[in-house]
Amino acid sequence: MFDISLGETLLVAILALLVIGPKDLPVVMRKLGRGFYALKRAGQEFMHALDEKSGGEIKSLKEQFTGPVRQIVDLEGNLREAYDVNDPDITPRTNHEHDEKDETSK
Repeated sequence: MFDISLGETLLVAILALLVIGPKDLPVVMRKLGRGFYALKRAGQEFMHALDEKSGGEIKSLKEQFTGPVRQIVDLEGNLREAYDVNDPDITPRTNHEHDEKDETSK
């Protein structure tokens, strides 16, 4: 997740030892550890609550959209079979294009 090398870690440790001092360093490290643990736990609880609450909503939304999407895919397949269109790059002409072609042939 973070790209911190051993040299950078040693530099931070030496600076912390010089700034905080050897007497207070264990206390500060303990407090930092507890703070990071509390932050991690809060994040996990948030994600769990989010999954629990929105899991049902997401499933119902997925079910709502899967049916119509399947119908569209089936309709496309039926139209391709009916018109014998095998090339997926073929796009149908719009009515406007059809009207312009008719006007030029007049």
